[in-house]
Amino acid sequence: MDSELFEGRTRTSPSGSILSRYSTDTASHVQSIGKEKIVKQGILRKKSPKGVKGIKVWQIRYFVLYGQELKYFGNEDDFRNKMPPKGTIQLSCIEALALASDNRIHIGVQNQKRGSDFRTFYLKAESIEEAQSWFNLIQKVQEAMVASRGTIGKNPQLLSVALGFIVPGSSMITVDCLGCMTGSQLKGKVMKLLKDWDLLESVDFDVETEQRLLLTVEDDTSTYDKVWDEDDCLCDLDCWEALRSGTSFGKVSFLRWDVEINLKKRHNLAEEISKEVNMILGYRIRLECDETRDAVNFYQELSDSVAVPDRIQIPAEHTKGAWESLKDLNAKCEIVCRCYFPVESMSLNLRCSAEETVTEFKERMFAAYMAADTGKDEDSADNYCLKVVGRAAYFIAKDGDLDLRMGDYDCVSNAIESGTAIDLRLEKLNISKVTEIEPLNPLSYKEKDLEQPDSEHLLLKDYMSSVQKSAQTMDLLDWNSICVWDVHIPVRIRVVEACGLNFSEYPDKKFGPKGSPDGMRLFASVGLYFGSESLCFEGEQDTSSIEFTTCAIWNEVLEFSINIGDLPMESRLCITLYADVGDEQEKDKDGQSTPRKGKKTIIPVGWVSMHIFGYNGVMKTGLVGLNMWPDGPANPIGAIPDNITREPFCPGVVFIELEKFEVPVIFPKSDPTGDSLQAASKLAASQHKEFDDVAMNLDTIAARKATVDAANIVYQNDNDKDLIEEIVNADPLTMPNKIHRLLVWSHREKLLKIPNALPKYLLSVPWNRREAVWETHRLLKKWEKLSPEAALELLGPKFADRYVREYAVELLRSIDDNDLKEYVLQLVQVVKHEPYHASPVGKFLLEKALESTTIGHFVFWHMKSEMHLPDVKERYGILLSSYLMLCGPMRSTLSCQNSAQQAFVSVAEDIKLIKNAEERLKVLRSRLHDVIIPSSYSLPLNPRIVCGSLKVEKCKYMDSKKLPLWLVINNSDPVGKPVYIIFKAGDDLRQDMLTLQMMRIMDKLWKKNHLDLCMNVYDCVSTGNEIGMIEVVMNSETTSGIMKGAGGVAANFREDPIANWLKDCNESEEDYKKAVENFTRSCAGYCVATCVLGIGDRHNDNIMLKRDGSLFHIDFGHFLGNFKSKFGFKRERARFVLTPDFAYVMGGENSPGFRAFENLCVKAFNILRKEASLFINLFQLMISCGIPELQTAEDIGYLKESFLLDKDDDEAGSVFKGWIHESLRCKTTQINNAIHTMVH
Repeated sequence: MDSELFEGRTRTSPSGSILSRYSTDTASHVQSIGKEKIVKQGILRKKSPKGVKGIKVWQIRYFVLYGQELKYFGNEDDFRNKMPPKGTIQLSCIEALALASDNRIHIGVQNQKRGSDFRTFYLKAESIEEAQSWFNLIQKVQEAMVASRGTIGKNPQLLSVALGFIVPGSSMITVDCLGCMTGSQLKGKVMKLLKDWDLLESVDFDVETEQRLLLTVEDDTSTYDKVWDEDDCLCDLDCWEALRSGTSFGKVSFLRWDVEINLKKRHNLAEEISKEVNMILGYRIRLECDETRDAVNFYQELSDSVAVPDRIQIPAEHTKGAWESLKDLNAKCEIVCRCYFPVESMSLNLRCSAEETVTEFKERMFAAYMAADTGKDEDSADNYCLKVVGRAAYFIAKDGDLDLRMGDYDCVSNAIESGTAIDLRLEKLNISKVTEIEPLNPLSYKEKDLEQPDSEHLLLKDYMSSVQKSAQTMDLLDWNSICVWDVHIPVRIRVVEACGLNFSEYPDKKFGPKGSPDGMRLFASVGLYFGSESLCFEGEQDTSSIEFTTCAIWNEVLEFSINIGDLPMESRLCITLYADVGDEQEKDKDGQSTPRKGKKTIIPVGWVSMHIFGYNGVMKTGLVGLNMWPDGPANPIGAIPDNITREPFCPGVVFIELEKFEVPVIFPKSDPTGDSLQAASKLAASQHKEFDDVAMNLDTIAARKATVDAANIVYQNDNDKDLIEEIVNADPLTMPNKIHRLLVWSHREKLLKIPNALPKYLLSVPWNRREAVWETHRLLKKWEKLSPEAALELLGPKFADRYVREYAVELLRSIDDNDLKEYVLQLVQVVKHEPYHASPVGKFLLEKALESTTIGHFVFWHMKSEMHLPDVKERYGILLSSYLMLCGPMRSTLSCQNSAQQAFVSVAEDIKLIKNAEERLKVLRSRLHDVIIPSSYSLPLNPRIVCGSLKVEKCKYMDSKKLPLWLVINNSDPVGKPVYIIFKAGDDLRQDMLTLQMMRIMDKLWKKNHLDLCMNVYDCVSTGNEIGMIEVVMNSETTSGIMKGAGGVAANFREDPIANWLKDCNESEEDYKKAVENFTRSCAGYCVATCVLGIGDRHNDNIMLKRDGSLFHIDFGHFLGNFKSKFGFKRERARFVLTPDFAYVMGGENSPGFRAFENLCVKAFNILRKEASLFINLFQLMISCGIPELQTAEDIGYLKESFLLDKDDDEAGSVFKGWIHESLRCKTTQINNAIHTMVH
């Protein structure tokens, strides 16, 4: 069977082993040479079609002309030793032959198997005489063959294209241009035509003096310019293939000196931007000039499809109608606004109503300004805008056609809730800046781009056209190919070998007692996956086990139980290389060693995965070499592509061979237009037999009977809804079993009106049956729409289908940008799971990043922070490069942020080398004084905070292990307060960032339900590998610090320290009462939040209190129930921190204040329980980010338990009240606090 499975020529793998093939081509080429007289032989240079790293090079080849063929070999020795040729040019297929400049010969050949498919061979001789000799002989053979052709057959034709030549002062004329025609020859031809047609006098400048031409290439989606020098042949320009194939049209004009200067400026600017982008990323994107690299296609798509923003001002966050829910807190919905004017010494207070429009309040504020400054010239409120003091956040007057009200802005509504004042500044804008604070409308960009062809996205196209050819957009099914659905043979894969094996980077303990790979045996395991599920019932298949060598050769064929025609587009092939380090090997009947992955001695040493279909839908065939990732086993939703950067190291290269066909096998872009419902109905009917198959595989009679009963429910009891409801209402972590899947599949039509049933239905689809896939795509169009938040689940790795993911992205488009911002962290992770670089999620993120500077800011930093990871570097790099090339002024903003961060990193690393504390502080301030940072820059922490110079005398380092920097920075706003941040170099902040995100979402959900728990969710962002920054919450103290001030260790066992501290901070009775209310509410919020998220390592050094009574938690190093223990002793026994001194502030355990606290906790808990699926989905999307305590779905199982999903609200409330009293009586919490007070 092996000899019949694959066909082709003999090939040599990089290790040097010959792959056994059976081909007549290899054996017969020498014989054919013997039969035909050799006309000419010698050395010529041949231009490579694909090139090396994107650059086409001239390769030395030994050519032999005989008979009707021109064969070329690697060198003369290969020819003499009867080695197979590198290739053959069939002279009978020549359609064009030309002798070009620089000793070159151009041969245009038509592929007889592919109809209109052409290839141009470029050959080059050492001298013009040698080139002329080769040309004459080839032409003579060709002419003799043409003479023998019949008149019915296709006549020879010259390879030429029609170009439109734009004549200055006249009209455009059409000129036939040969591929070998130079710019000078075309000019001469045009001049002759102009002279013959008496049009020469109408030309408005001297064309004879113009040395260059400008060729404008247009296709259906884009336009770009190429400079055509006098001596260059048309076929040497990189747009030649597009022009010749007919997918593009060319217009030629004389290149005036002023136009050329403009083009050079554009090109130079594009190069400068490219350098700036590479500097910001710290990584240069290298694009292979290979159409199989979807990165190239994706990059080109992005440069053609997105628009360029030209403004960087950031509108303040606003939510329509947010103020209406506050009327029960503040009947008038009014606050005091401290108004600052352009003259710094001027300010006053105005009352601001939530119902007042932005325009109305701005006019009142402007009138007050004019009245206060009597000497001011006549002016208008239209020349001013409202800005939040200390922030780069502006009030816009309209959102679309609707007037925005002051209460629509978050800062105003928050001030109403807290009863505090708000600081606003009236800022003068010049005419050019007035448009900068208008609502960001992507449609206006696209309209503007049509009027301004020199906008920045054209610079990107200029740059890209110099890197690689434009991506072809033709439908692959238009030329000779096979539709994959017409291939009805099983998937077969030959595992050839694993070569270059090097396990020296592994620690010795990797291989157990042996300590080295010597003497072990190797085998490969191969599986086909769709998302995270196997496409075959047998799962993975293993090769035989062989002894370890640096080049392990199997050459074994594995056949799978799925036909090629049933493979989904997103199918993935996963390969794991295992080492068996045991002393005893199990033998099969033939005496060969049989792998057993369940054995403890079986160790994964490398893995890799690849998609069966490329980005353009073409199935991959033939021999494929894949660089492996270290360790394993293979992750079906892991890194794509293979380990091209060989980081952190590559244990070896595995070679596999895929089925080959005479023509490409294509996956269609759309489903069949026939009646897919009928096909799917037949599929559903056929699945009654599958129930029997399941039953036969079960171990017990009872289980077998239950399966048969379930089958009867599916096909006989259509009215049974209870089980269906239980399945579709299950939490996202509960996967339906096979019986449940068949049940859901059979009732799919009845579920169309239930939005939340969609995820469970999609998990029930047999994705290895194409009829079921077509049926699912049909139903998807009819299904009741999910909420955008629920649609996030469909972007998880379990849902790999492209249409499903596009459907989810479309639902996300309805989310307001302020809400979408909260999910950017997860969406950036989702990009990792996309099959290809060109993904719906990637495009959506890029589009939203360009529309909103705030979203763009966080997309940039969330991706930039993971650019050190080799498996995502290419994908993130492509997206970020595209964003930076297109984001206009935002690029310089991000560049300044990056420069400041790099400066802080340098300082943080330098002080770690100094042991003496006093010397360390001295060096820190000296380095900060000398450090070069931008004069004005926003922080990665928050794009609305714009900073200036450092207040060096107030900067310090903190005493924790990694010596984080305490930085104080002047605000760029003259009346803004200084900015305090903690800069960390050496700590992973991703877990803190995720925890704070969850708390921020909780706070929004509570406020949406009219519950304000005074949460203080500070900002935190990871900006690199163990690099990031944290917002400092001012006017706050740790509860440990409070205890130290109240007497030290013993104070932890008293009831009054916190109450006394609050009284000292709030001397009036009214202020203290407000502080107690803030404390009660915030304590309830953090008790619920830390309980639900399973936050561990809680003690009085990471619980803080603000002077206004608001309590909050910091440092989230442990979550999801990972509580600390020591020597097997569980140090944290309470669900959350609630000590007697907390209860004392509220009035004691039996007081009305404590009962109010209990009620707040219960209400907050039940609000979150209704949104449990949202939190579970958000955590699931973060599994791939690499947080140690979040590696698998099992880690998220804690959330299912903490949300009490099996109970109703009353039952859950009773349980939570029980937790409150358990925590209050837990003495280990006080003991733990006392220890921290003593030690720290």
